Amino acid sequence: FLAVTQALDADLRSAVVRATSVGFAIAPVVVLLIVAVEWASGSRGLWDAARTTSAFSQGAAIHAMVAGPLFVTLWRDGDRRLALSLAASILLAAGVVNNVAARIAIGTGAMVAIIVYAQPALRHVLYAGVIATIVVGPLVMPVAIKNSAACALVEGQASALHRFGIWAYVRSEIDQRPVTGMGLGGARLLSELEGRVDLTALCPDGLTEKQQKRRLKQALPTHPHNNVLQVWLELGAVGAAIAAMALMVALAGQSARRPSRAQFAGFATGLAAMFVIANLSYGVWQGWWVASLFLAIAFLRQALQPVDR
Repeated sequence: FLAVTQALDADLRSAVVRATSVGFAIAPVVVLLIVAVEWASGSRGLWDAARTTSAFSQGAAIHAMVAGPLFVTLWRDGDRRLALSLAASILLAAGVVNNVAARIAIGTGAMVAIIVYAQPALRHVLYAGVIATIVVGPLVMPVAIKNSAACALVEGQASALHRFGIWAYVRSEIDQRPVTGMGLGGARLLSELEGRVDLTALCPDGLTEKQQKRRLKQALPTHPHNNVLQVWLELGAVGAAIAAMALMVALAGQSARRPSRAQFAGFATGLAAMFVIANLSYGVWQGWWVASLFLAIAFLRQALQPVDR
């Protein structure tokens, strides 16, 4: 896919970028219309209708990853009206679609874009941080929550606290085979054991009835919801080292170019968004996720194309 996109002539690549951008700009509006129709029909309350947007969460994740590079490419090519429409659609998607990871990715990407635009050299800090996280992921990712924040998360965002429980469980399994891992598919095998994690074990306060119902969750549901930990779990330190080296080579190739600071910002925001979503939501080997990563990478590379074609 990457080879095909790079083989296209400049005009055709620009047409692909514009067509894709139009689709992403329209998509959140369509989702909002679906919610409005369901609410107006009386079949659902407003809150219940809004919750149905979870069905579009994967689209929101893709949106968050590609929006930055697409925006920069459109702006560079002079299609600024479409670029601004795309930016507005990002905000609409973040507000409409029920996907917290995508919102975090959009916010993180925006901050990274501002920092890298102001000081392009700081992009190397981002690159180093991503690579370092892959190398030492099991040491830095599972963060224990040992205070009243655990109770609050169970009450409002049980799925968020569940992530911490999953990661702690996966870390314990990584420690069993740290060098070579369990092998491909290891996460799915562990999920079939149907272990349980107590989300409120560290909650110092009393539990409400609602919390009691939510306190036990599956220790590993299908995958760790964290690409770095899944690589470590299944491929061990060997696989993590290979992944880190592959990323280093790819980033070194992009750094060899001489794009503008805006292009560097667009590339950095896309990379940051990809990394956030990859380590909050999905399984590393899911087919749609792998395809989405290649799509995002294609637009990242397009954002760094020379201005004068």
